[in-house]
Amino acid sequence: CPHYKYVETENAWAVQTDPVKCDPFKPNSAAQSSKVTTCVALTPDAAFNLLPKYDSQRSCNSPTAVTDASCTDDGKQCRTCTSGDACANLRYCKTGTATTAAAYGALPWYFCTTASAKCTRPVIVNGIPVDTAMKFGCLDENSATCTDTTKCSTCSTTGCNTWPAAGSDYVVKCYTWTWSDDKWTKSSSATACSTPTAGPLPTSCSLPKDRNTKDGFTAGGGCGACTTANAKTCLNTIAEKNSGYMPTASVLGILLLISLLF
Repeated sequence: CPHYKYVETENAWAVQTDPVKCDPFKPNSAAQSSKVTTCVALTPDAAFNLLPKYDSQRSCNSPTAVTDASCTDDGKQCRTCTSGDACANLRYCKTGTATTAAAYGALPWYFCTTASAKCTRPVIVNGIPVDTAMKFGCLDENSATCTDTTKCSTCSTTGCNTWPAAGSDYVVKCYTWTWSDDKWTKSSSATACSTPTAGPLPTSCSLPKDRNTKDGFTAGGGCGACTTANAKTCLNTIAEKNSGYMPTASVLGILLLISLLF
């Protein structure tokens, strides 16, 4: 059966690499019982009292778990299984709705109906779900669906629907701008912005206000919003739209003069 340890500093169950060999004796008794045929599998956040506090944290016919009403062959956080392999193959996923990393952390882990089930989660951009109605969970269970991959993603290992770290999820495409021959020139096509190792993911693009002025825009720039320092010399746009025509300062001056004269 699985070998569990309760990590008190994290308030979570951690399954160990070495399984537990079950003995045929009843707990605290020299009387031999029938052969052990049931193991117990737990999600990381299952109740801490579901297994006895032995050094080995046995999950063999635990007198606590097998009599607990929540621990059944289809239990959400405590499930009975027939062998170590059957227990190890069970799939669990984070389940519920969350719009922040903190709220995600408070969601429970629930076992899926089948061991082959996928987990799903919303696509998260700049720390916020693209669609806040998308749920975390076992795919097609508890209203957790995923039909639009721009709004949700799926994965195929237990506990895989985690909240993404900065730089690991969806990234926008932008045109890049380079300074050449005394003017700013855009790239021929939009390309995916590189992901930062820390901080927010880019969700918008930018372009220089004056194509003939070098200062106030970064060479090779275009990914992400304008910096505060360049607020007067840089324009923000939505993804893939930072290629549009923008009059230079000289053209703007002519247009202003015309408007004043007429």
